[in-house]
Amino acid sequence: MAPTRVFVCGTDTGIGKTVVAGVLACAWGARYWKPIQAGAPDATGQGSPTDSETVAGWIGAAQVLPERYRLARPLSPHLAAREEGIEIALSAFALPPGSGPLVVEGAGGLYTPIGPRAFILDLVAHLALPAVLVSRDRLGAINQTLLSLAALRARGLPVAGVVLTGPAPSGPAPAGAVDPENLRAIERYGEVAVIGRVPWLAELSPRAFGEVYRAFKWPE
Repeated sequence: MAPTRVFVCGTDTGIGKTVVAGVLACAWGARYWKPIQAGAPDATGQGSPTDSETVAGWIGAAQVLPERYRLARPLSPHLAAREEGIEIALSAFALPPGSGPLVVEGAGGLYTPIGPRAFILDLVAHLALPAVLVSRDRLGAINQTLLSLAALRARGLPVAGVVLTGPAPSGPAPAGAVDPENLRAIERYGEVAVIGRVPWLAELSPRAFGEVYRAFKWPE
């Protein structure tokens, strides 16, 4: 059964956390919150859209909550904050009011530093939401996923499941693609459910996300 209030974290950066968050937010009619954004357009609007702006295009701006920290440089959050003379503190974060569906997205991997003494993993623990762990389906995915699961469990944090991103097993295999043994190995050795796959999508839209979500299988 889907928890509908989760923290989407990842094994690395650039692996599709925002798309997975968009899939969940669209399916659940959830609000979306990215507490820390490192890399934002400047005052003239130059630069890539933020993750919040991207998700707003899928679920509507009214469903997207403002970041607690919105940092200019596309760096690890602790470095981006340091360049602006800011120290990110866990005490600055609190879940938004309300009990409806909520999708929170982290930055980078679990051990991405957010301050002198804290990592994204600490933020997951602080907000106390079940984790959905995103892993790119590639060579090395088993090791990265198992290490991330071990980090979450060492802190006693609940894991709702794993989502793999990348080509579907039945689809064309691009250079460097790996076979579906990744899924089976992660479930076996990680003792976790792989709740879904998000393939590389030609169209990023609520319609496409709905098709993907229909294949998700949550543990009972």
